[in-house]
Amino acid sequence: MNSCGIVDIFVVLGYHAKQIKELLDNRVSYILNKEFATTNNIYSLWCARNELKGNAFVCLYSDVFFDRTILKDCLEKEGDIVLAVETNLVPETCRVKIKEGLIKGIGKEIPDSEASGNFIGISKFSKIGSEILFEEIERTIQDGENLDAYFIKSLDELINRGQHVYYSEVSGRVWIDIDTMDDLERAINELYPKLRRGL
Repeated sequence: MNSCGIVDIFVVLGYHAKQIKELLDNRVSYILNKEFATTNNIYSLWCARNELKGNAFVCLYSDVFFDRTILKDCLEKEGDIVLAVETNLVPETCRVKIKEGLIKGIGKEIPDSEASGNFIGISKFSKIGSEILFEEIERTIQDGENLDAYFIKSLDELINRGQHVYYSEVSGRVWIDIDTMDDLERAINELYPKLRRGL
């Protein structure tokens, strides 16, 4: 992130917060999601609203290992809301529908036959985009509803109401969503060395 010009980094903590703080120390700022055990990332993002709303920012899922050029391209792509998308379908990952250069739907419920690719968990929001996002999140979780949802639920609602959501093509570059020990071992033993050789 630093190599892409990002210096103000917030980590939303919950599970194993102490170990994460010990690892990252004072290189980042911390926000605590006290309800992490019963909520999902829509609420983690909501916990960061005071720092992020009205400011341009990127949102990264913490279990995604990726080539830094993916983030760089996402930052450089024009648009108030931009998602990094892998157009080669990957199982067990959030799917997107694309038409005429825009994302027209996002969610795990999109069938493979209708999907154009996968959202890999990296997104960029302009100042305007962040205002739009947090206003939608507030609607999504009002009255304590949907606290266990992914924040893509709010993105899908925005898309359904005509908000333009753009995408940055991952183009087969190195990335992995680390959900299992096998994924972690592949990231460490195969993908990380591959990225190091490319530096």
